[in-house]
Parts: sequence; structure tokens; C-alpha cells
Amino acid sequence: MNIITAGRTDIQDYFSKSGLFDDGKKKLMHTPFLVFIRSGEVLTVQIVSTPDMLLRLADEVKVMGQWPGVNRSDYFQFTVGQYRAFAKERVAKAKTDKPIDPNADHSTP
Repeated sequence: MNIITAGRTDIQDYFSKSGLFDDGKKKLMHTPFLVFIRSGEVLTVQIVSTPDMLLRLADEVKVMGQWPGVNRSDYFQFTVGQYRAFAKERVAKAKTDKPIDPNADHSTP
């Protein structure tokens, strides 16, 4: 059984600019994710309400997400593995970004 989803595939902007992934624990009341889990010949569609809950699923699980707009909403298709890679990259980047020391001299020479 193949699972075929329809939706945009330009997911980097969806992950980084939609605001839906900024707080992984925030419950998405209006735009939860739909996940498609196959077990043999059975397909289960589940509603997942937080990005962190996606990370509990296997990498190959297909996901549909909605980026709500003012005049329209777009749907995006991705896998948990694609989101996991984005989340790991975000954590790694956060570790290398150094906070600004408010007591340091920031004047230019």
C-alpha cells in the first residue's frame, strides 16, 4: 500500500518561517498535523497537535501540515525524518549562537 499525499514540498520556509515550529511544545489548535501511519494493509490517520510529538514517530511517517495565511492556507507534505533533520539543525545552530553580553564594549574601533 502506497501513501500518496498532495501538498507543497518547499518545506524549508514552512519549517523556518511559518512560526508553527518555534515552540515545539505549543499545541496547534487550528492547524494540527495529520500523520499517516501504515501497518501492513491498514492505514491510520492521526492528528498530532505539537511538533515535539512528531519526533516520537518513525522517520518514514508521512505528514501533512497547514500554513494558515490571511487570504488562503497552504498545505505542505513532508516526512518526520525531514522535520527531525530541521529540528536537529536548529538545536545545533542555537548552541553555536552566542548571546550578546550586555556589559561588553560594543563600540567600533
